[in-house]
Amino acid sequence: ESTVADSSNSSYSLDLTLKQIERLHIERVLRSVDGKVDKAAQLLAIPRSSLYQKIKAHRIALSRI
Repeated sequence: ESTVADSSNSSYSLDLTLKQIERLHIERVLRSVDGKVDKAAQLLAIPRSSLYQKIKAHRIALSRI
């Protein structure tokens, strides 16, 4: 299994789909801001409404962040 490092010195398996990587990244960013969606959206450079749509689509439980 091959991996690739990202700019935060973490790595993702090359076997992951883009959708899985997006979910992992959103979860990581949300954890870094203690689940604050406004701050996470700013860091991700997307509108808050888009982040909420992605949270819903990926079934990310904000209560578990």
